[in-house]
Formats: sequence, C-alpha cells, structure tokens
Amino acid sequence: MNEIGPTIVTEEEMERNFLAYIDRIELRSEHFVVTRNGNPFAEIVPVAKSLKHSELARINEPLSDSSPALTELLTDDADKTFRDKSEAL
Repeated sequence: MNEIGPTIVTEEEMERNFLAYIDRIELRSEHFVVTRNGNPFAEIVPVAKSLKHSELARINEPLSDSSPALTELLTDDADKTFRDKSEAL
C-alpha cells in the first residue's frame, strides 16, 4: 500500500489492467487517481473496512423504500437547489 498517497495511473493503464487494479484495491486497500491527458479525473478508493454489509445494503436502498418524510425532505431540498442554480443563471 502506498502510505504517502494515492498512486497515479493513466486511463489507458487502468483500462489495460483493470482487474489487477481492482484486486489491489480490495486486497491491499490501495487507492488510485486516474488521469486523462495528464489531468486527474477520477479517484478510486476502497470502501472503508468499518462499513458493514448491512450498512452498505441500507445505503443502496432505493429512495422509494425510504420513509415518506425523508423522501419529501430530499425532494424539497433538490427542488430548492435546482431553483437556486436556475436563479443564479
């Protein structure tokens, strides 16, 4: 594992050896910054080991399965954000 920081890898290298990089992420907890034309555009990091499978399942639940109050809150927040960005234009 790179203790200093993420390993920089080109898009082409990541594409050629994708499964090997996935193994490094899973088995060594390495993380990578992927570059295109020398510019970073993605960071690939392992899921925190403290995150349990039950927590992952909860995170991945569709919004429609959420409580009506939460759904309304998130919808209202999204609508406000969209309005604010539209007004700024």
